[in-house]
Amino acid sequence: MPPPKEIFYEDEDILIETCLFDTPSVVFSFSSFIREGEPYKAFGYPFLPREGFSAVYFTAKVGHWWQMRNMPDLVSAVEDRCAAYADRVTYGSSMGGYGALHFASPLGAQRAIAVVPQVHIADPHLSRRPEWDEELAKRQIFFDDISASLGSAPVELKLLYDPRFARDMYSARLLASFYPVQNYLAPFMGHRLLAALKEAGLLERVITGMLSGRLEPDEFRTMIRKVRSGDERYDRVLKRGLAQRRKRSETQLPRG
Repeated sequence: MPPPKEIFYEDEDILIETCLFDTPSVVFSFSSFIREGEPYKAFGYPFLPREGFSAVYFTAKVGHWWQMRNMPDLVSAVEDRCAAYADRVTYGSSMGGYGALHFASPLGAQRAIAVVPQVHIADPHLSRRPEWDEELAKRQIFFDDISASLGSAPVELKLLYDPRFARDMYSARLLASFYPVQNYLAPFMGHRLLAALKEAGLLERVITGMLSGRLEPDEFRTMIRKVRSGDERYDRVLKRGLAQRRKRSETQLPRG
């Protein structure tokens, strides 16, 4: 039985909790976007300790994309706290994926698992949801250069996204333009990809395999193809993804 979470640090913007025990690996998880005042929770709890991973949870209380003056100091303190773990992994989705990429090298991670991440939040060409812009407008941008953060560190970047979803495909191409990336492609699953994988019955197997470094892109592709063949759960996910894509296309048609 893994130990309960313990508070490592907390302020008005962030809650950092640890769940550390005798395991070979530690996962640094970064939570996804929330509006100010919405309930927040640790991303990947209790899944990570249940699957045998020690974990440190970076939980955002607002949608700040980790733009806090003290964030580098907090990351450094967490890195010191986890010095005993040789195998380190960062993990997050969307805004959490941005954190997983940006802080992989400072945390000494060997792998970064980024699900539908943003890569450059100040990019004027990036299509963003209105609520993202609303929250970002409240923040000072302290850092936004993932290429500089990664530097020459030998981090394996594992990117999980829907290649048919334009916003996430743009981010994937941007990341691949300056750093080697392993692409895990899940067509028509959209930006809420983790929920789609869960509905298709694949979530735990996929994420555990990626975190451990055992699941390769070709194996994931085979897994997706198998479940697409006659699986009612994936069929529902696929139909929903196609309907959402069609709806987005219709809203972008010129009026008149």
